Parts: sequence; C-alpha cells; structure tokens
Amino acid sequence: MVQLAGCEDNGCPGIWIDGDQLLAQGATVTDQDILARTNPSDSESLVALPKRMLGEAMASALTRLIA
Repeated sequence: MVQLAGCEDNGCPGIWIDGDQLLAQGATVTDQDILARTNPSDSESLVALPKRMLGEAMASALTRLIA
C-alpha cells in the first residue's frame, strides 16, 4: 500500500493506492441531502476529503510513476 496524501500517523484524511484500488480515509458523510444525491449502496460508505488532497495525491502518484 502506498500513501499518496495525508499525514503519516493515519489520524487524518488520507489517500492510498493498494494494487488496483484507490483507498480514501475521511469524515463519514451523514448529510442526508448529499447521501440522497449520491445514493451509495448498503455496502458503500461516502467520505469527505479536503479538495487540496486531490492535487497532493495526483502529484504524488505522478512522481511515483515517473521515478
């Protein structure tokens, strides 16, 4: 598993790659309006991540792919 974004102690939002999967850790979304619009299945969870993490994860992934 490779961490692309987030803090090192796993106590904050984060993004990882594990094989063919992208994993996200963040605050569980409980807003009923958002859940109604996204409609996750019973086996799925919706988490909220700060927008800045997308750029951080993309830059980290590209650096690892080029290296």
